[in-house]
Amino acid sequence: MLMRFIIWKILPNILKPYLGKVHGIQNLPKKGPYLVAVNHSSSIDPAIVAYVLWKFKKQKLRFLGKKQHFDSLIGNSFQKAAGTIPIDRTTSADKLTQKGFEIALRELSRGAIIGIFPEGSRSRDGFVHQGRTGVARLALWAKVPVVPITLVGAFRVWRKGRLLPKLPIGKSGKVEVVIGKPLFFNKYYNIANKTNSRQLNTNSRLNSKITNARSAKRLSKTWRTITDYIMKQIARQGRLKYVDIESVINE
Repeated sequence: MLMRFIIWKILPNILKPYLGKVHGIQNLPKKGPYLVAVNHSSSIDPAIVAYVLWKFKKQKLRFLGKKQHFDSLIGNSFQKAAGTIPIDRTTSADKLTQKGFEIALRELSRGAIIGIFPEGSRSRDGFVHQGRTGVARLALWAKVPVVPITLVGAFRVWRKGRLLPKLPIGKSGKVEVVIGKPLFFNKYYNIANKTNSRQLNTNSRLNSKITNARSAKRLSKTWRTITDYIMKQIARQGRLKYVDIESVINE
């Protein structure tokens, strides 16, 4: 109860001075389900995005977050109160065996709004890096749109290595939020359905293996295509540099 009070009553007042201009509020769907994909360069990122959705649309956002954030007593209490869904980044997401994805899909089916940082970890240079394909997989599995959101200035405010954020004074102490139009990937749903199907039209075990391999390769390429498109859109709308390699910071 105490942690929920802190998150919903005290934290918004702390975040308010840090919020700069917000562009594209009209692009947020009136209700869920949908995914929010955000660039990640600061510890303040999830709080800012959740604050914006609540402030302007009264929509609650649940983020996927690294399960290690739940390890400490305070961290566990905070993340649970915030509705964070723990994700194990060491587990393969190739199939729907990742517990965090199972929870996210269940929540999406109930109309929830789920946030994800495709880069996985915070950027060391403030640029937008190549994303991991979990965002594409969730979008296709749940058949929901993806809203790209770019945080501009968050890196200056609270980059990795800083114990505390800068004071919210002047432009360098503000986070600008750019909300893009929802991205729909309906044309890929059929590919995902076919390649995920266990009933493949084959005449032999050999043909089945070949077909499965080809289908898996095609689906993997689709995931990568969608993810790259999302990340480039995030970079483009925020006028940030896009780096075609994954962020390699171990947080």
